[in-house]
Amino acid sequence: MAVAAGFCDAALGTETRGSLMIPGFRNGVFSFKPTRGLISRSGIIPLSSSFDAPGVLARNPEIMKKVILAMVGVDLEDDQSFELTKTESNPSRKRIICCVNRSLGEMELLQTELRPFLAQLKLNGFEITFVDLPDVSFDYKTISSADIRSDMAKFLQRFGSDNEPRSFEELVERYRERPNAHLYGMERLEDALAMPQIQKSDLKKLVQENVAKARDLINSILDRYDGDFVGFLNFVDWFSIGGGPSCTLPVSFETKPPISIMLGSRVGNDLALLNIVQEFSEIAKATQYTEN
Repeated sequence: MAVAAGFCDAALGTETRGSLMIPGFRNGVFSFKPTRGLISRSGIIPLSSSFDAPGVLARNPEIMKKVILAMVGVDLEDDQSFELTKTESNPSRKRIICCVNRSLGEMELLQTELRPFLAQLKLNGFEITFVDLPDVSFDYKTISSADIRSDMAKFLQRFGSDNEPRSFEELVERYRERPNAHLYGMERLEDALAMPQIQKSDLKKLVQENVAKARDLINSILDRYDGDFVGFLNFVDWFSIGGGPSCTLPVSFETKPPISIMLGSRVGNDLALLNIVQEFSEIAKATQYTEN
């Protein structure tokens, strides 16, 4: 879901797994998913009550930050909502742990197209440590399928009408009538319909285990290598599941779309991440001008 925002060059969306990060990568724009609960989920069309988090797509980091800060606030109707205690936070250090998938040729990309950008980062005081991307899997499909069936059923019961589906089964039938126009949505709905029902207590336990697993993974990497932020050259679902902040940003403009990276941090470190993203953006632009 994405709707036009009240700020120029920005759009709002809901992050469930990669629904914000992947468009950011593919279109060479900035996309930011805040810590889950920082922005209220009230009123959004539910995809997964366990993992949903409203975020922002924007053409520059300044607008993105303004939109994010305009959206934060405690909502008593959202059980994950929490208060942002300060509106500014600068990172004390500039240590980035870059997780590299060698099987996708990412190390070669770092040594060629991204080499000027990395060199400029070091000149600006950043320390970059390269590590192999851990091969980790989560129970995302099981959880999100259970969520979308239950959440969408409640949503349709409230907003369905004579012209719109009133149940999840009716919604699936509506999508089946025009699958070519809704390939992604059809896949999600069909998975949810085929997935065996899960007891609420079992689902809650599974969610807790996966959230803890994702957070432990992120924290263990940052602790092991004494870093503050972790970076990637492709989408990973660690932050969508763990609930921490993540962002995509374009860093090399020799291709169309530009080559982008994904940055993430610990839960609650949103403002520091936004500031790092803005600094990365300025360095990327300086690199472009230097190269040209």
